Amino acid sequence: MFLLRAEESPIPEIPDVPSIFDYAKTAEQRQLMQFVFSSTEFGRPYVMPPDVPHERVETMRKAFAETLQDPALLAEAARMKMDMTYRQPDRLAQLVATLYSTPPAMIETVKKLVPNLQ
Repeated sequence: MFLLRAEESPIPEIPDVPSIFDYAKTAEQRQLMQFVFSSTEFGRPYVMPPDVPHERVETMRKAFAETLQDPALLAEAARMKMDMTYRQPDRLAQLVATLYSTPPAMIETVKKLVPNLQ
């Protein structure tokens, strides 16, 4: 049984489980939660250096998206209980931009609340 999910985005397998973000009362609370729980949104990201040609990046993105449609891969992942949720590259880029815009005061608050993030 799940009480809450730390992801902002819905999870198709558990659509009725509320997000912790549903309980944010202020924009500041939401921003703090985004900073703390952002790792759940990233999953297992693959990154490339900034000078990689756009066409190569797009080829890799397409390959990953298509791979995650492979029934054999999905069956093996299910057997291993491995999360294979595909996250849109644009959504992840937006999340990175949001994290970089986190005010220093908010980062200090997070450090006080979650000391093991030091």
